[in-house]
Amino acid sequence: MVCDFEYIKKVILTNPNKDLITKGVEMANKLMLHVHGDGIKGSLTKHDYFENPDIFAERNRIITSNADLFARVLQSEHMIFTAQGGYSDYDGLTDNQKKELNGYIDSIRYGIKLRKWVEMFALDAYRCDPMSVIYVEVSEDGKPYPTYKCISSIYDYLPNGRQLEYICFILTNKEALAFGIADSDISTIDADKPSKYFRFIDDVTDAIYKKGDGTIVEVKNTSIANEWSKVPAIIASDIPSSKNPQKFLSPLNKVIELADTFLNDRSVRDLQKKYSGFYKSIEPLLKCGTCNGEGYLSGAACPECTPSGADRGTGFKLKTKVADVARFAMDKDNPNPASYFAYIAPPVDVWNKQDSSLNDIENLIKDVYWGTEARNTKSNPSGQMDNLPETATKTLANLQPKYARLNMTADWAQSTENAIVNFIGRYLYPSFKQSNITYGRFYILESPNELIADYINKRKSGTPETELTSTLLRYYHSLFKENPIKLAIAIKMLHVEPFIHKTTDEASRLNLKKIDYFKKLYFSEWYATVDDNYLLVTDEDELIAELTKFATDKMNESETIKEPIAEISSLNQMVGL
Repeated sequence: MVCDFEYIKKVILTNPNKDLITKGVEMANKLMLHVHGDGIKGSLTKHDYFENPDIFAERNRIITSNADLFARVLQSEHMIFTAQGGYSDYDGLTDNQKKELNGYIDSIRYGIKLRKWVEMFALDAYRCDPMSVIYVEVSEDGKPYPTYKCISSIYDYLPNGRQLEYICFILTNKEALAFGIADSDISTIDADKPSKYFRFIDDVTDAIYKKGDGTIVEVKNTSIANEWSKVPAIIASDIPSSKNPQKFLSPLNKVIELADTFLNDRSVRDLQKKYSGFYKSIEPLLKCGTCNGEGYLSGAACPECTPSGADRGTGFKLKTKVADVARFAMDKDNPNPASYFAYIAPPVDVWNKQDSSLNDIENLIKDVYWGTEARNTKSNPSGQMDNLPETATKTLANLQPKYARLNMTADWAQSTENAIVNFIGRYLYPSFKQSNITYGRFYILESPNELIADYINKRKSGTPETELTSTLLRYYHSLFKENPIKLAIAIKMLHVEPFIHKTTDEASRLNLKKIDYFKKLYFSEWYATVDDNYLLVTDEDELIAELTKFATDKMNESETIKEPIAEISSLNQMVGL
């Protein structure tokens, strides 16, 4: 969209999309509160029917944010940035230009890769500031780079999908000075306060304007040509509201009310623990040794037993020590010492219920966000809620919506990274046409035990070997996720061990060549003789040749094939099952 001066003047004077921006700011404030704890103090609502001003003030003072809750909920989502697979290619560039562009985006900002920048900044904007924009700026030396522009820095914009027809920023005093604007009115004012200067970008120009009393003036020497012929920005979120397509939502939108409940209920529990978290002591009144129980000392109130504001002592100790001893005759009808000295324990059953209630809300938030089925719970004798064991089938079925959620986020990240690279590529290379970046989707959410059980069941049911290999590969990735060397060796052995999905007993019934059977029979023995480092660096074909030689030597030592005494699975031996 190309905006003439009259249109720009109208936008700055009337702020036509003010309501849209205001809703975006409100949404960001709420999301930042829950995900990062920003603005947490004073965020609670007072329940007049249940609490007085003092209790409410203390509840606000000791409040704990939901930052830890959302760290747990969202932790596994970051695996989309490290999943195996995917590729990148750029239409319109030579091979050398592609390498050059890859090198450029590998250190795009703060010395980090573009994908890491998307994870650190764009993903957070997607979650917490969905109507903000990812804007590509150009440094003084002509290098384009991505920036995150929060919604509160935006004065007005006109969305067209995730693209923008125009965008208008309100500059802070600090930003106005950084643009080289010489104005005595802004040199001494708070740097972070909004100034009277606005930056307006459309498909043609990028210029700064000053707003006066009903007037708009373009600041001289600030207008530059828009090299992209479009606003170099996209809205952070890709989830438009069904009620207003110009309004974009956070993926966390459906759990915010539950987060409000969690925040409030935890503040009540924390206050309850502090209020009744200490044992209450019960003991008889002990005579004050300073005034001998008189309440006066030298004609004045006793300093040891006089309460604050009183003009006479009680005659009894206000504070006792462990060494203080009370001596009195026991009541013959009630000789139990516990009647005179005791501790009243706090009501821990109430805390247990509050804790289990918070756990239920957290699980509900996870289930809503990830699309999983609600978990089955029961109360144990202590009042805590235990998760009931689920069948392997249900566990695996519950993972399907998690994979779908990961793919939704990966789709967003992929489109966002492509949009940024498109802006960068078109700025740097006139021949650049389009970025084709895809993310890997090889996520592993299952535990090793779940995957090996799935593998065994599939093998028993006669599942095709290609699918067995895929399941076994996922098992290795889960089992060795913290040990890349073991993972690399295990994957390589998939191609070295013959008949990987057969036991030696099963292989003996396949009418194999003698050497092939001996290779299967003695694979585990050969594997035990080879160093891990050697396995890691040696080519698969060479390893297969060494296994063949080992099996040939064994075959030559025996005149006949000996069936194994017991069924041996070299797979199980290798992974330590």
